[in-house]
This record gives sequence, structure tokens and C-alpha cells, in this order.
Amino acid sequence: MEIKYFKIRADFKYAKKGRFYRTFLVREDINLGELGELIVDIFGGTLEHFFLYRLKDKSLLPSSWVDEWNYMGNRDNEAFKDKTIKDLPEHFVFEYDTGDGWDFDCKIYKTIVTKEYEDDEGFPVGFVLDAKGMGIWEDNIRSLYAYFEGEIDKDFDGEDEDRGIYKPWNFDIKKYSEFDDPINIEELNDRAMYFYPTGEEERY
Repeated sequence: MEIKYFKIRADFKYAKKGRFYRTFLVREDINLGELGELIVDIFGGTLEHFFLYRLKDKSLLPSSWVDEWNYMGNRDNEAFKDKTIKDLPEHFVFEYDTGDGWDFDCKIYKTIVTKEYEDDEGFPVGFVLDAKGMGIWEDNIRSLYAYFEGEIDKDFDGEDEDRGIYKPWNFDIKKYSEFDDPINIEELNDRAMYFYPTGEEERY
């Protein structure tokens, strides 16, 4: 059986291009709830927060947010429930923990990748192809900005409460420079390659 995949690249919006990104494949029929969960997962997030898709003229939101967001301004915002990757434009911004700054510039490539599977095999939702940057530091983006801006020595292995500098609780690191260590793609794909829907699409 042939399964078709789209190629996507997601770059952290506030880092030098090429420092913090993921390039990956996703099934052509993936819905936007599954896609968002997969993106957060391959960036090491824990899905403690919701996410949205920001397009040029509107945003695609969790269903529970639409009325409030449209009341506040743009009435063209829509729920992403029941939408798939085919409803996204070539370029969009993916936002996790909205307002905190976990924003990723994303591009969907036009080339379709086809993979062959035996009929009795599972069909992986996604594959990570390339990656740099350790990942999302849940609830602690201030420290990542400080590291990017050179406010934290790369060999510093502690925390500084006065400056609001803390290690990520969702990663086990010693020195802050470990953020830039090479990524083990095989280990990352243990998280992503056989990622299956959680069955919780209704919560969006």
C-alpha cells in the first residue's frame, strides 16, 4: 500500500535560522489536532498548553477559543477541528502556549513523498528527517532567550533566581550549551515515527 507524506520544516521564529528547527514528514491525511500534537512532541514539549495555526488573514484555533477571539477582533478565525494539513497554506506560523513566544515559521513543501507498506503494517504518522536545538523548555522560555542572547555562559551549569534563569524541567541537562548538542534523529523518531492519534481530538 502506498502512503503519501508532506514534507514540513518548522523554524523557531526568534532564533538565527538553522539553529533551532525540525524537518519532518507527515501523512497527507493528518488532521490539524494530530499535526499540532506531533509538532509539539518532536520539539520535546509536553502538551501542557494548547496550540494554534496563524495564517496570513486568520487563525485556526481550538474550538473553545473561536467565539472569544472573534469577539476581540478578527471574525474570520475558525476552529481547526475537522481540518487537515490540506487546509493549510504553504507558509504558516505554529504557536504553542500562545503568548509565551513558542512560535515556529513553517513551510509545507510541494514535493510529495510516497512510502510503500505491507497491508498488515501500521502506517506511521510522521518521520523526523533533520533537527537542531534541544527543544521547547516548558514554562521557561525566558532562559532560552537569555542563552541565545549570550546572557548565560554556555558552560554555566546552575540556575540564577535573581535573573530568572532556570533549567528546563522537561529535559535533563547539566550545562546550557547542551541545547546545541547534535540531535539523535533515531531517538527523536522513537517519539514521532510511530506517533498515533490520542483519540482526544474532541478536546480541540
